[in-house]
Amino acid sequence: MLEDSHAPEKIPQGDSPLVAILQIFRRHVPNLPFPDGCDVLQLLWCPFSHQACEPLPRVVWRREADLDDAEPSYGTPHADAPPESVPTPCTVAPERVIEYSSEELSREQIGKLAELSDVLKAETGWDVWSDLLVAPGTKLGGHPSWVQDPEWPECACGVRMEHLATIASWEYDGAFSRRWVPLEEQPLFDLEATAGELFAQHPEIRRPHGMMLGDAGNFHAFVCATCPDRPTEHRWACS
Repeated sequence: MLEDSHAPEKIPQGDSPLVAILQIFRRHVPNLPFPDGCDVLQLLWCPFSHQACEPLPRVVWRREADLDDAEPSYGTPHADAPPESVPTPCTVAPERVIEYSSEELSREQIGKLAELSDVLKAETGWDVWSDLLVAPGTKLGGHPSWVQDPEWPECACGVRMEHLATIASWEYDGAFSRRWVPLEEQPLFDLEATAGELFAQHPEIRRPHGMMLGDAGNFHAFVCATCPDRPTEHRWACS
């Protein structure tokens, strides 16, 4: 059930400042499909819930030369903005990883993975499904970490869009902790603890932006890499 502060009728009338969620420069992630002439990706949203758990997003492609200040500008959110949709200002340190989507596997391949899963975990400690396929957390490119069934948007040109970015409620849950806690931060954790105990450790690392999107949901942005102006769509995945 939505809280009163999230109900659509509680959205303030008139202008309401958009909240800065993400700003990425092309020089940091050159393989993202920026439109020609643009080198800055900005994601903003209205933090009020417009449908269910969903703030209203806006993806903007810009030129760094046109920015008055190369640093993100964090405006003051509306006084009634739900705090779980307003990020704590923080920076990102992009790290490239290789991931594999089970969507690309045949039923036969998934069956073989299931057969090997217990053996692999016993011999190596790795879990196929949580450690070796799709990376959880906030990320650029790669594959969406779907909470429910995949829901790929299609561009008006008829092409299935590519995953552009995910903003996740948390970077990992208990099952993902051992694999996806950054190497630099692993010494802070008791990695021999149970999954539940690991999950409770260092919430400032698990949720550095401080947001909670619905019931631990994810925001996914998609882009058409075929159209020159790089149109975007989005999907919310809430459990």
